[in-house]
Amino acid sequence: MTLFQLLDYLKIRPNMYLKAKSLAELEAFMGGYTLALYLNGIETKTDNVFQDFYDYIYSTYEIEKFHTWYEAVNLLAKLDDSDPFDKFFEIFDQFKTSTNSKFINVEEELQPPSMHASGIKQNFGSPSPSPPPITGRNRQI
Repeated sequence: MTLFQLLDYLKIRPNMYLKAKSLAELEAFMGGYTLALYLNGIETKTDNVFQDFYDYIYSTYEIEKFHTWYEAVNLLAKLDDSDPFDKFFEIFDQFKTSTNSKFINVEEELQPPSMHASGIKQNFGSPSPSPPPITGRNRQI
């Protein structure tokens, strides 16, 4: 599944994947997704998509720069009295199809890395090892 396919699922059925249909929930979900990819050493062709999205917002709309794309989308939604979640997808869809976007027609597949971020070789075909037994003060009764 590509990042864009994941975002399409979130757009169509946000309550299936998020606690609530909100831009804050979407930002948290995407932050977790991005962190999971990074921690597992998985590189994709869309690693910098949100940085490029941030740059697109500021080059397209005449607003002052904020710290994140989340803050900028919230401001733009307030300016036209629209739902921030829907505004994100409106702007993101424009970004994807813009002539400046290098992500047009990107088809990525997540490939497991040969090495884990910690340097430990991963074996994706077998179950994870059991955690060490609990001893001493940490033991549950």
